[in-house]
Amino acid sequence: MINYTAQITMNQSYLQLDLPGNTKKLEGKISVWVKRDFLLEGERLCPLLSFLSDYDNKPELNFWNPLRELSKKNIEVHLIDRLEEAGDLVVTPHSMRIFGLKNRLKEVVKFNQEVIASGRKLISFALAWEYKPLKGEILFASGTYASKEDSIPCPLWLYDWAHVTEEIDKPDKVSIGFIGNIEYPNRLNNMVKHLPVPNYIQNMLVQSPAFRSQSKISENMVFRQVFGRWVRKNTAEILRRDKGLEFHYIGNKRAFFEMSKEEQKQARINYLNNLKSVPYRLIMRGDENSAFSLYEAMSAGRIPVIVHTGMRLPLIDGIKWEDFAIIHPFERLSSLTARIKAIHRDLSNEEFKERCKLSRKAFEALSPESFFRQVILPLLKTLNYQSTYKIPISLLA
Repeated sequence: MINYTAQITMNQSYLQLDLPGNTKKLEGKISVWVKRDFLLEGERLCPLLSFLSDYDNKPELNFWNPLRELSKKNIEVHLIDRLEEAGDLVVTPHSMRIFGLKNRLKEVVKFNQEVIASGRKLISFALAWEYKPLKGEILFASGTYASKEDSIPCPLWLYDWAHVTEEIDKPDKVSIGFIGNIEYPNRLNNMVKHLPVPNYIQNMLVQSPAFRSQSKISENMVFRQVFGRWVRKNTAEILRRDKGLEFHYIGNKRAFFEMSKEEQKQARINYLNNLKSVPYRLIMRGDENSAFSLYEAMSAGRIPVIVHTGMRLPLIDGIKWEDFAIIHPFERLSSLTARIKAIHRDLSNEEFKERCKLSRKAFEALSPESFFRQVILPLLKTLNYQSTYKIPISLLA
């Protein structure tokens, strides 16, 4: 096998992956190799390997099943115990977040470094987690930054709530909802929240990729929780003060997965009631520069109001984000409510409902199956037989 390293370069139109030139096009299924002991029982697999898991039967999870069918038709998985057994294309089987939570990240990163050094191609998924990719690692991520174009933006899928929501008419007054963690309690936050941190410092830090990592997981998370608190507390305060709109808001003091089962049950009821009754959804970063709530809002046909902190959103085929979402920069937070009200005022009832429908249509265009078909599969096919894969910068914008 030729020893090479995939190089990532940028120009005005493309992110370019330079790969070995003497591979040939493969017919039929695409072969990928996975390290056997990296498969973790009970954990969701990355989109490439979804067909290895059981089909979902809950209404809010059924949207994963078409991906299982599609990936099964196109992917052939080979399990290995040693790198020497692998072919050209190695896949990390779960998101890097899962390996971090299971205290397996260092082991996985070490193996992935060996994969790249051997000249093989490596595909990984970070999803929401702010993982810093290795040089040459092809990474699909949701926690992204405009100032660091070293990954391919990927939707942050969780649930599809279309079955519990109905179409809403345009309300007379802007009605916007948010339910989520607002405090992020940790020692650093307890200290910083009493300090008057200048706005320009906050603006700079919440949009900085400097606190991503492959190893210092806990340390970087502590800092990002401070940034999440700044964004969420400041934005919520702006909306609470504006009496010209209705802000339906519950600020939780800790993350959903840190709650007791009884608290989780009540939090889910509150969230779904809010989602059903409120047409605008406030979307803000937390301890990652992304939000599951964005794609949940779109699944329900609600209008996302995105407080933009430099994240890169995935390309939607035939749809512009600004055609259905309100995207407002964090550094101009003081004008957020005036902008929401102006946009709402200028929409007729039919235009408002069309915007909601377009939000749902965008969710369907970014479904796991669609994203696999339009982005992941073409990449895999190209890696099989071409020396260079050019990802249009529009995918990274």
